[in-house]
Amino acid sequence: MHFGIFTYGSRGDVQPYVALALGLMSQRDEVTLFAPENFREFVESYGVRFGPLYGDAEAILHAEDGLKALDSGNVVSLLRLMAKASKEIQPRVNRDLLAGSETVDVLIANVLCLYWIQCIAEKLNKPWAVLQVSLPSTPTREFPFAGLAFLHAPWYNRFSHQLIRYIYWRLNKKAVNDFRKELSLPPVSKNPLDAPDAIHALNLYAISPSMVPRPKDWPANTAVTGFIQLSSSQRARSPMNEIPAPLQAWLRAYPRPVYIGFGSIPVANAARMGHIIMDILSSSDFPILFARGWSSTVSWPAHPRLFVIDQVNHEWLFPQCRAVVFHGGVGTMAAALKAGVPMVILSVFVDQPWWGQLIQKQKLGIHLPFKKIGSSSLLKAIKKTEQPEIREQVADMRERLAGENGVEATLELVRSYFLKKQD
Repeated sequence: MHFGIFTYGSRGDVQPYVALALGLMSQRDEVTLFAPENFREFVESYGVRFGPLYGDAEAILHAEDGLKALDSGNVVSLLRLMAKASKEIQPRVNRDLLAGSETVDVLIANVLCLYWIQCIAEKLNKPWAVLQVSLPSTPTREFPFAGLAFLHAPWYNRFSHQLIRYIYWRLNKKAVNDFRKELSLPPVSKNPLDAPDAIHALNLYAISPSMVPRPKDWPANTAVTGFIQLSSSQRARSPMNEIPAPLQAWLRAYPRPVYIGFGSIPVANAARMGHIIMDILSSSDFPILFARGWSSTVSWPAHPRLFVIDQVNHEWLFPQCRAVVFHGGVGTMAAALKAGVPMVILSVFVDQPWWGQLIQKQKLGIHLPFKKIGSSSLLKAIKKTEQPEIREQVADMRERLAGENGVEATLELVRSYFLKKQD
């Protein structure tokens, strides 16, 4: 069986699918991973066949308009920016999605590819499934949709999910029907996610059931499988995970640092973040390792207890850290929890505040909106992660996650589902 995995977004939207691809390949399945073309080197470094999709989602945030939207902290401005960018590139992305789908037997889509892959699956008469690596979006009475947690009541919780589905469909209705016309498919007036093929398609969430237990009112085709992460041996395949000797030497001199990094979310006001970090260094004895990612640090002064690096293997580094400070991306969160390290989530937008609130509620760390942080508040939050109650809860979660295997659980459901579809 030749699996086509289709994903779009930042590195956090690509890396889990690399782990899934390697799992399928270990069972002698053929796999092609389709992702934005800027991820070719990353995907191929693991020996996974790569299919390029037009565009670079990370570059949108790194552009001037993206940095302004991030700095404002205005979610509406950021969503408008993403919607505008999507409108401009979607036709070219769709052509790549269609061409890639024609070369494989079955289709697995992330949420950003969902509408388009659903249309293509209908046209090509190929089975498809959905694998989401972030916030749950299936309607439930047990909790509201992320970003709409203004009220907690069964009727409101379910309504919040349905409202987002309605808004998302209204925003994409014209584009979807334009694409269906290109495919010689009839137009649709109702949300395709409510169509029979979508209702019965396999829908998986690659998040930990220890953190988000599967709601009892979800349909039978929907499951929570656990975090999907690369194993140590898989990471060793990629030269991109080599640990620089200067970093190892610095860690010997300054053990148990505080990790700070925002990955594909660039820090819009890099000078301000530099001042905050310098204030923390002068007000404490904490070493700080800053993973630059897409952020600029050119104006930052040198400091012996500060080490700046582009990116680093979280699985290797986090067990050596006292705390992890980041934006709330699920991949970084999973790595911190599996390492047994408390965290400070500085949420920016979309699902990040939801994860931050959940982490704080479960006493696994501290949550602060990024736009509200200052030297004092961030240092105070880092010190709070030293509290015994938080350390105990983090250790307990680490033990629970050790008993989960998201890759195996996902592989079992995915292969079983598609094998039945082929019968």
